[in-house]
Amino acid sequence: MLRKFNLTIIFGLFFVFACQITAEKLEELTLSALKKEREGDLQGAIQDYNKAIELDPNYYVAYNNRASLRKALGDKQGAMQDLNKAIELNPNYYTAYNNRGLLKQNLSDQQGAMQDYNKAMKINSNHRDTYYNLGTLKEELGDQQGAMQDYNKAIDLDPNMDKAYNNRGLLKQYLGDKEGAMQDLNKAIEINPKSLDAYWNRGFLYKNTNNLEAACTDWRKASELGVVEAYDLIKKYCR
Repeated sequence: MLRKFNLTIIFGLFFVFACQITAEKLEELTLSALKKEREGDLQGAIQDYNKAIELDPNYYVAYNNRASLRKALGDKQGAMQDLNKAIELNPNYYTAYNNRGLLKQNLSDQQGAMQDYNKAMKINSNHRDTYYNLGTLKEELGDQQGAMQDYNKAIDLDPNMDKAYNNRGLLKQYLGDKEGAMQDLNKAIEINPKSLDAYWNRGFLYKNTNNLEAACTDWRKASELGVVEAYDLIKKYCR
């Protein structure tokens, strides 16, 4: 009995040690993939996630992260498969529901996107990205007031979310609140001085309020940041 007990302890310690090594390797591969993604090596990042999944087929984070890379590379079907798998492995993984909702929205499956966003919020009601994405979806569906509420919530959760200010500013402009729109676009640029969308949009707001000089300044900035379309406006309206 003593020998059997000792063997049980040994096998138990070996299992714990093996699990620890696996967890450390998964973390190492994930950090490597994230670094490669930041550097623009999307294929290299995918290879790291492939290795992580081979090491642990139940590592749902790798499926979710790989989906984002596949989507960026145009493989939307592969991205959908990965997100489905992530949710299958962890039905409470709200990030995967949010990402799948965004993918469905991009594929014009608005009803499916709405269901996934609502599921994500049911699991985590404080996820700023889900409120932001839901706001964009409601705008597509013509629900401006609902979109406004979602952008407000996203900003409440993260007062530094520049893209939420940008979208809310556009929506306020559409609804006739030019002063509120200007405040939001100014805030977006204050938070992120490289927000090309905010400069582009504020340029139109300036033009619509008869401040062409300020509009041209913003369009020039947008052009510097990479908005190719700004060049035509500069050529047409600016000296």
